[in-house]
Amino acid sequence: VHKTGTTAIQTFIFQNMIELRAQGYYLPQFLFDVENKPAEIRYAIINGEESKTRAYLKKIVSKAQKLSCDTVIISDEDYSKTTECDLKDTAIFAEFFEQIDVLMYCRRQDRQSESGFAFCVMWEGTKYSNSAKQWYRENPGKKYFELAKYYEQTIPGCKIKAVSYDFNAKNLIGSFIKTCAIMQAEFVMPDRESSNISANKFVVEVMNAVNRYDLSNKLFLEIRNFCLKHKKLQNGPSPIFFSNEDRELNQEMIGDDTEKFIEEYNGG
Repeated sequence: VHKTGTTAIQTFIFQNMIELRAQGYYLPQFLFDVENKPAEIRYAIINGEESKTRAYLKKIVSKAQKLSCDTVIISDEDYSKTTECDLKDTAIFAEFFEQIDVLMYCRRQDRQSESGFAFCVMWEGTKYSNSAKQWYRENPGKKYFELAKYYEQTIPGCKIKAVSYDFNAKNLIGSFIKTCAIMQAEFVMPDRESSNISANKFVVEVMNAVNRYDLSNKLFLEIRNFCLKHKKLQNGPSPIFFSNEDRELNQEMIGDDTEKFIEEYNGG
């Protein structure tokens, strides 16, 4: 799911491709697109290009077998966009693999939404300029139970593996290694630069105000870099934007879904 350390995990996978391959894990690097995600196969699925999807999967399995790998890792957080994209063709995965594990990193919804707000304010692709309150209304957080059920129904026999980002944020790669049953080795660990922009509250609020003006990407990036290096702005607090009242209003909407999810996939 978005904003749960996905870029760091994908960087780890990409940087340690050879070591993971030696342990029997294959990464389809011929499909890697932006930020080490095999996005081409997702595009084929979203566009309903079944023949292209099957061709990609056939090539993935063939390459894995030639390298004596019995497990394929495909990491792409956009598979959590089930309400925005038509992802029913993920069912085709079942034609090529004996077992499919859906690894879901989940984060407390208000924190996930807050992180999304900060990212979209700081990203030239969106330059978000509306208030945090409006963002929260539009992006209350993921319904994890609904998402898990979607994949259980779409890919019969798949196994949902839920992992708490909140409990594992300080040991993100370690939790990924453990969940995937990867043996410890001399892995290269992703550095801070390989993760998404991490800005504090002051920087995000300044950029949110700046984004109300029509800026070119070049000027936007110049201002963003200036803010990120500004000594006084650097001393800002953690990026918390939603009030307790906002959180309480939102809790009711996602509460039942979250309780069902925790009960069924984490044993309460």
